[in-house]
Amino acid sequence: GPPLAAKQLPPSVLPTALTLSDADAMLAGRNLSSAQQFVITARISLSGDPLGGVGDLLGTVPLAAEDVGDTPLELSIDLVVQP
Repeated sequence: GPPLAAKQLPPSVLPTALTLSDADAMLAGRNLSSAQQFVITARISLSGDPLGGVGDLLGTVPLAAEDVGDTPLELSIDLVVQP
């Protein structure tokens, strides 16, 4: 399905710090605070397509709701999407 929450930023702001919250929800009624487990993903789309594709740069961090807190999470964009 669609992401629970999303922010779109230009690559020129990287590295950056940001916060995702229920205010960033993609669909009403589906938000971060209702999830037990999720994956935080950062992607740089080479084509500009929001669905992504081969060659995009990607970083992911799996996370459980009980691990969410005030401690910053570090995510590295260190993978290239392969065909």
